[in-house]
Amino acid sequence: MVLWISKLKIKNLIMLNCVIEFPTFVLFSLLFLFLLTSSYDFFGVYLAIEGLSLTLYALASMTHQGIVSIEASIKYFSLGAISSGIFLFGISILFGITGALDFLELQVFLTNSQFLESN
Repeated sequence: MVLWISKLKIKNLIMLNCVIEFPTFVLFSLLFLFLLTSSYDFFGVYLAIEGLSLTLYALASMTHQGIVSIEASIKYFSLGAISSGIFLFGISILFGITGALDFLELQVFLTNSQFLESN
């Protein structure tokens, strides 16, 4: 559906000789979205998010028609690196507290522990 909506964008890419790359990047981003929804632990979530980010960085800078698209991709990449670092820091804190990266083990820990109960 995304490829059907972006027919005008693909017509503009024909002039730039990169008509194959756009659908390929869209399909790879769809693959990483499927991997993200089917992951069972934080490691799989992190890898799927990073793969999705890499394809979206390439899509952001695909046209190369001006400095605006290159600037947007650089800003997007730097913001993605900062947010990825913060996400990894949060995962490491959760791993330090619970000792597990699996979502089911985290659920068992949070439901059975005295950590969240108040007096």
